[in-house]
Amino acid sequence: MGSRGTTLLNIVLGMQDVEIPAICDINVANLNHAQALVEQSGRKRPEGYSLGEEDFRRLVLRDDLDAVIIATPWKWHTPISVAAMKAGKYVGVEVPAALTVAECWELVKTSESTPMPCEVVHCHCAHTHNCVDHWFFTDEGQMRWSGEYLVTHNGSHYTTHALGPVLSWMDINCGDRFASLTSVATRSLGINHQLARNSRPGIPT
Repeated sequence: MGSRGTTLLNIVLGMQDVEIPAICDINVANLNHAQALVEQSGRKRPEGYSLGEEDFRRLVLRDDLDAVIIATPWKWHTPISVAAMKAGKYVGVEVPAALTVAECWELVKTSESTPMPCEVVHCHCAHTHNCVDHWFFTDEGQMRWSGEYLVTHNGSHYTTHALGPVLSWMDINCGDRFASLTSVATRSLGINHQLARNSRPGIPT
């Protein structure tokens, strides 16, 4: 129930059909603050769990919990996820869900054997390396054929580079599909900065 946990708690508190029967944090000050936030929302004060680093094992055994949200330090993400799934609880875990390949397999095997889902529901991807100075323009600043598309087409020119792995992870177009797609763009600030830094003429924005 530190910074991230409090943020998630406030999101959940905005959902009127969600109850929060229990909260776990070994930092008692954080725990008390979180309990107070739940009370201020008009809900019953949740029971607190703070008896050591593994007190989450008592929490996940509660019969009045459907799901467990995990916003602990990283090393506890897999152990708590596994304990929650084995207790028949849905798991919402912050990234990274695991720190090793062995932990990844532990999550998969636990989810398959319980069976409780511990799934990817959000991915962020990007084509983040700078191609302006070698792919779109020559070292002398002359525009290559590919650079023409930057000038004449305002869009994401290499969407598949970033999306490819994510589509595979989430089975998009292999059992699932996009329901909607939104694309946004900004002015050509990066390109102009690159050209200006190299003392080359800018291109129109």
